[in-house]
Amino acid sequence: MRKAILVLMVAGGVVACSRTGGVGFREAEAMLDSARVQEAEYGFVPAADEEGLAEAAEYFEKKGSAEERLAAWSLLGKVQLADDALYRAVVSFEHALAAAGELKDDGARGEICRQLAYAYNASGQHVAAARQLYESYQAFNRASMDEESRRTLLEYGQAWYNFERYDDAASIFNTVLAESIEAKDTLTQVRCLQNYSAMLVEMDPVDPALARDMLVRVRDELHYPLGSAD
Repeated sequence: MRKAILVLMVAGGVVACSRTGGVGFREAEAMLDSARVQEAEYGFVPAADEEGLAEAAEYFEKKGSAEERLAAWSLLGKVQLADDALYRAVVSFEHALAAAGELKDDGARGEICRQLAYAYNASGQHVAAARQLYESYQAFNRASMDEESRRTLLEYGQAWYNFERYDDAASIFNTVLAESIEAKDTLTQVRCLQNYSAMLVEMDPVDPALARDMLVRVRDELHYPLGSAD
């Protein structure tokens, strides 16, 4: 924690001082390192200087490596998404996707597409969000990142559920269940069964008996506590 705070103080001061004369390599690297430390420490970038990180991303876009461009634009997009700066987030993630394509990094592509889906969904572009979730699922598959692949496929099924395309959602949920059972991925099984059971009491015709059986399985077989919503 102290290391993270120290890096943030140094990087923040360097970038703040540099703005009158433009960002150079050292300042851009300092800001990128600062954001990386925060993400490693907290799982996200809670106190990032969006303006400084944007300057760093622009610098790397012109003079940096593909790895630096990927890191800077991805982190900037996450900061913008958290701040509900959705249009700017989409632009940043598209830059990050270009760098991931150059690197042929399907794992990075899967994560960026998933973040893009969240940005599109937050802006009400639900079809575009579903499309990005499917792109994310395919990329994670190519990268053999099976857990992330299942998680994203479940989110893709939830998108079809929200569209009231129940047959499509059911097909996806069944695939997720089969894969998560084979992988002994209990958490994904639980989340899938919860979504599936909720859908079964909304679709026409409803199937409350099967929905109840799924929730009993969550409680008794997977030993996961049910909430009031269940």
